[in-house]
Amino acid sequence: MHNVTQGLIIALTTIACSGGNKYISESDYENYEYTDTADTGDIEDTGAEDTNTEETDTQDTEETDTPELCKNDYHPIHLTGWTKTFTATYQGATATAIEEGVGETQWNGQVVYAYRDQMLAQESGLLGPIQTGWDTTVYVACNYDGEGLFMLAWEGTATQKNFLGFPTTYEVDATLSPYRRYMSPEFAVGAEGSWTYDYNLGINALESNCGDGQDNDFDGAIDAADPECASGSTEAGGAMPQNQSEQVTGSYLDAGFQEITILAGTAQAQTVQAYKVVNTVTQTDQFGQPSESYIEQYWVKGLGMVKEDFLDGTGSITLSKELSSVTGLTVIQ
Repeated sequence: MHNVTQGLIIALTTIACSGGNKYISESDYENYEYTDTADTGDIEDTGAEDTNTEETDTQDTEETDTPELCKNDYHPIHLTGWTKTFTATYQGATATAIEEGVGETQWNGQVVYAYRDQMLAQESGLLGPIQTGWDTTVYVACNYDGEGLFMLAWEGTATQKNFLGFPTTYEVDATLSPYRRYMSPEFAVGAEGSWTYDYNLGINALESNCGDGQDNDFDGAIDAADPECASGSTEAGGAMPQNQSEQVTGSYLDAGFQEITILAGTAQAQTVQAYKVVNTVTQTDQFGQPSESYIEQYWVKGLGMVKEDFLDGTGSITLSKELSSVTGLTVIQ
């Protein structure tokens, strides 16, 4: 599993994921209210009118105790029904990436937010083009060890090209311990400077190719019609999950606000102020082998992430994404 899914592991463990918890403590709330009111105008440069609006929203939140306590418009996972599509490349292949708002849900006994993250890449296989990538649900929350947004876990499917040139699909799930803080609270976005993280990533993967029309276990029978596949006694049909553990350390660095053009060439094209953050990562696998990565991301208030470049230790781009269309979200200037 290590060799087959490493590309997916690298991509998903370093992409900042969205979400917020439904609840925080009263002491956290008091700190949030004070700092938000005092600092938002300076950091976002929204002026007195916007600052007053945020004060009103915070007071309303205190009265109703809604998920708005954890909203962060730089990653608007408190909203549902939105879709963002990206032109992308993944491990050298042309791809399309899609993010969709899921909203409030349950994970591991907690009320959290989630969103769907897809990467659809086209590669050349042994018998022609094949599709690789992933389709996952990402779970996120806030204010576990200080304020901000934290990645908790993800689960779904991942498809990689195997050594024979056929697609191999896995059911995958992963949990971070402790959870990774990937963004400052909204009032401090761009003003925190830097922060570090250190967590263990526990991954389970189960090969799941019974429906792909291939003889994955090379017994002469197409797996969908193979009794062993149906019974779960073959690797292709239902082997025991393959477990993997990686230690992930790194740091985020605020790189300021930049004026960029988004959605170029479309009717939605516009120039916006984007928050840039740099994430430097070291992943050490279960065999003690480290790998280095460097990620640049651009976040726009109201839209979330709009551009990302992921470079490996040699400087080669492993993954890149740039927003090409959006529905259900609007830029907040």
